[in-house]
Amino acid sequence: MAPPSVKPSTAVALALAAGRVGVIGVEGDVGVRPRSLEVSADGTLEGLRWSRWADTGAEGRGRLRLRDCDPTCASGDVKALAATVRLSGPRLCGRATYFDRAEVAVEGEGPPATYVRAPC
Repeated sequence: MAPPSVKPSTAVALALAAGRVGVIGVEGDVGVRPRSLEVSADGTLEGLRWSRWADTGAEGRGRLRLRDCDPTCASGDVKALAATVRLSGPRLCGRATYFDRAEVAVEGEGPPATYVRAPC
């Protein structure tokens, strides 16, 4: 399912129009080399530093703030874990291209679910 649509900032809209590949987080925020990226309803990558951002894929490192929903999300803690994200599967949607897949790797943990998708 495609993420909701949130109007990008002017700088991001200009980068997309110039041919840069974007990424859309779960809540619909659009970015090009974003500092944070929501990858699931209970997980946000923060402090992202991108080592690569190309037309075919991107890779960055940051901290995954992951809500522990046991016993419930309201009463669970928040973990902050070192993580790597790899974006791939560029897909043309209208006049802009967006990454359609994200893989998040967390040291010492199984991979969390990610729901990053292109908007089309």
